Amino acid sequence: MRQDFELIKTPERLEQLWPQIEPMLHACIEDNCHGELTVEDLKQITLLGRAYMFVAVTETGRVTLAISIEFIPFPRLKCANVIAMAGEGLFDARKRFWAKLTGWLYMQDVRAIDAWVGERMRKVLTRRLGFKQVYHHVRFDLGE
Repeated sequence: MRQDFELIKTPERLEQLWPQIEPMLHACIEDNCHGELTVEDLKQITLLGRAYMFVAVTETGRVTLAISIEFIPFPRLKCANVIAMAGEGLFDARKRFWAKLTGWLYMQDVRAIDAWVGERMRKVLTRRLGFKQVYHHVRFDLGE
């Protein structure tokens, strides 16, 4: 089955696909985030242009994969941070869409892709997509 991998460029397209995207990303955020954001936040930052949403869509219009990315402009390195990635075929992502995504990022002057992930997703990213562990992310909660 043929699939297109696209950057959502308009609010109308995001609204059109959101009923399919939302459940995928909701599950991802529920499993992997710790209060930083909600799936509705992802939609809003995409609409505001602070994040970019990529989707794989079948020729029948079914969304099979969604990826939310933001830019991190460090003083000496522009990175893309994968905020959320969910859907079918993550294990085949490298051959399905990775070259298109990384090519687009490179054209935006991005030179590295980061992701803060749990252990299960770390394994997927390192084994399937060539990521390497650079840092250990830790957090100190200040309480409520």
